[in-house]
Amino acid sequence: MRLSSSPGIFLAALSAAVFLSLQSCSVLRVFSAESSPSLIPSDTLKSRYSARGIVEDKWVDCSVDGPSRRHIIIYLPSDYYTSGKSYPVVYLFHGARGNELSWITDGHVFNAIDSLKEASQVAEAVFVLPNMNQYDNERDGGGSRFKQPFESFFDTDGAVETGFHRDVMDYVESHYRIIRDKRHRAVAGLSIGAFQAAYISALEPDLFDYVGLFSPFFLSPVKKSPYSGFYTHLEDKWERQFTPAPRLYFLAIGKWDIYYEHIWNARGYMERKGYPFEYFEGSGGHDWNSWQLFFGEFYKKIFKDMDKKPGIAVFMGSADGQGSRYMDFARDFGRRVAAEHIPVVYGGANVGTMGAFADGVLSAGGDVTGVFPTGFGGKREVQAMNLEIEYKGLSKVLYVKDFAERKQTMENLSCCCLALPGSIGTMDELFCYAVNNEIGLHDKPCFVMNLDGYYDGLKQQLETMKSRGFLPVDCGIIRFVSSVEEFLEEYSKL
Repeated sequence: MRLSSSPGIFLAALSAAVFLSLQSCSVLRVFSAESSPSLIPSDTLKSRYSARGIVEDKWVDCSVDGPSRRHIIIYLPSDYYTSGKSYPVVYLFHGARGNELSWITDGHVFNAIDSLKEASQVAEAVFVLPNMNQYDNERDGGGSRFKQPFESFFDTDGAVETGFHRDVMDYVESHYRIIRDKRHRAVAGLSIGAFQAAYISALEPDLFDYVGLFSPFFLSPVKKSPYSGFYTHLEDKWERQFTPAPRLYFLAIGKWDIYYEHIWNARGYMERKGYPFEYFEGSGGHDWNSWQLFFGEFYKKIFKDMDKKPGIAVFMGSADGQGSRYMDFARDFGRRVAAEHIPVVYGGANVGTMGAFADGVLSAGGDVTGVFPTGFGGKREVQAMNLEIEYKGLSKVLYVKDFAERKQTMENLSCCCLALPGSIGTMDELFCYAVNNEIGLHDKPCFVMNLDGYYDGLKQQLETMKSRGFLPVDCGIIRFVSSVEEFLEEYSKL
C-alpha cells in the first residue's frame, strides 16, 4: 500500500478543499489573496477568549523560502513566571482554512485547556500555535494572513515543514522553560495540519513521543518545489518512527468525515505492520465540533506518567573483567535496582558484565529492556557483535539498526545514565550521552561507578581538561559515585 499515491485520496482532499471553501461564505473568497482575520494582540486574545493562562505572541525568523518571519502564539500556565518549573510542550497545527488564530477563534482551545486543567484531568504544558501556511514572499504573508482551503491545499510544498524544527522549535525551546526531550513533546494538528504533524514527527522520530492526527490525510503535495522531497516515503519513515514506537500515536476521525475511508485504509496498513496506535472515532464530520472533541481526548492522554521517572541507561562491558569482582558487582547491582523497582535499559547482550547485570535484574523480578542492534555496516561492527549475543528472556527487547541508534534509543528511554566498569564501547556510550547534555539536547546527568578506583584515571583526565581550559570548571555533567548506595541517593534527587 502506498498511502501517499492513491488517486482516491487526491480526490478526497480536493473535495474537502471545495467543501471547506463553500463553507467560507463566498466562492469569490476562495480565490482572494486578501487577508482575512488580521493579527490580534495577545492581551486582546486573553480577554476576548477568557484565557486563564498567559498569552504571548512572537515573530520568529524563517530559514526557508518565503517571508523572513513567521508568527506564533504561545499559551503558558498562569504561574509560568513564578513557578520556576520547566514544562512539557504541545505544538498544535491549524488546518487549510486558517492560520495560528484558528484553534483559538474557532476551536476555543484556551477554554478547553483551562477546563481540563481545572478538572485535574491533564498535565500542565506550554502550547505553541504556529502559523503553518506557506507564503511566497513578504507581501504574500503580510500580517500572517488567513488562507483559504484551495490556496492552502495547492501551496503546501514542504518548505515551512522543513524549517519547523530550526525556526519554531529551536526558538521556543531556547526562550521558554521547556523540558527538551522526546518524552515531554507532543505534536498534533487537524486536516492538513495533521498531515504536516505526521510527516514532521516521522522525519525526526526522536523529537515527539505523542502524535495526534485529527482528520488526517497522507497525500503528496501538488506543488513542486525544492522542498517537495519532505513529503515522500512515509512508509519508510514510519518504520523508523515505530522503532521504538511513540508512547501515543493517536488517529481520530469523524464517521462522516470525507477522509473516513482513507483512515480505515491507513489503520489496516499500520495494523499489518504491527505499529501500535490508538484510534478514536467521533460521530461528526470534517468540522470544528469533531476537532474540539479530538483535541480534548488527545490532551487527556499525554504526559500522564510525568511523575514516574523513566529508567536508568546502564553502560558496561561485554567482557567479564579480571577475577569475579566485576561480574559479581554487576549481578548484585541488577538485583538492587530491581528491589528498588527502578526500570533499567541496557545493550541487550548476554555476555560479560552485561549478561551478569541482566541476570541480576531478572532474578529479582525487575524490569529490564534490552536495545540490540541487528544491522551492521562494516566488518568491525560484525566482529564486535560476535562478542555480544542477544539475551533471551528480557522484559522487553527493542531491535535497532546499529550502535548509533542503540545509544540514541537508550538515551530516549532514560532519565540518567550510569557507566559500570567497561572498555572503549562503554566510554563511547558515556561520552555521547554527556555531549548531548552539554549541547542542550537533554538535561540528564551521567554517573560513573568508580568501583575500586577503576575510573580514577578518567576522573583525573576530566580535572586536567578543566585546569587547562577545555572544560568549564563548574561542569557537573559527569558525576562519580563509588557505591550502589551513593548512586541510589543521587538517583532519588532527580
